[in-house]
Amino acid sequence: MIRLESDILPGAAASFPRNLVVYGRQLYFIAVGSLTDGYQLFRFNDSTGVTEQVVPATYLPNACTDDDMDHYSEPCIALGSLYFPATYDSIGTEMYKIQSSLIGIEEQPGSFFFDVYPDPASSIITINLYDEKNTAQVTIYNMEGKALLSEHFNEVASFDVSNFSSGIYAIRVITSHGSRIKKIVIR
Repeated sequence: MIRLESDILPGAAASFPRNLVVYGRQLYFIAVGSLTDGYQLFRFNDSTGVTEQVVPATYLPNACTDDDMDHYSEPCIALGSLYFPATYDSIGTEMYKIQSSLIGIEEQPGSFFFDVYPDPASSIITINLYDEKNTAQVTIYNMEGKALLSEHFNEVASFDVSNFSSGIYAIRVITSHGSRIKKIVIR
């Protein structure tokens, strides 16, 4: 027996979600959220339980279907991004691109910079903040989004990564000025 956990919406006017694809740890699909908006692209975030319509500030109704409403935009993942056709303005159908942050972690705008070295690394990595005198928090994530290390530091710090498996990792640094993410290879 399958148990329905929750209705993630949308579903106006007997709409049935179409062309589902998982990207950046979120579920994207085409559906009708309201009769006014018609078929649009939606994103469901399982960690927050929030479903939101993905549209620009101004858009046309039924941007993700043809005039007969018998063909729907088919989101696809290619070259590390999510692409989908839509008719958001009177110019016609165009291809749109959604770039996800590394492993689904949203990067907030920030006005600081940092370096991570060596890259690739095998045992110790050093993080150097530039022009940042406040305490920062570093978190190292594997590509599944699991936090493997999280510590606070000031200006420059070294971290032991010798017990990490070989692969690509995301390093997120948060300061009072925002957050930044960089990738690093560990051998």
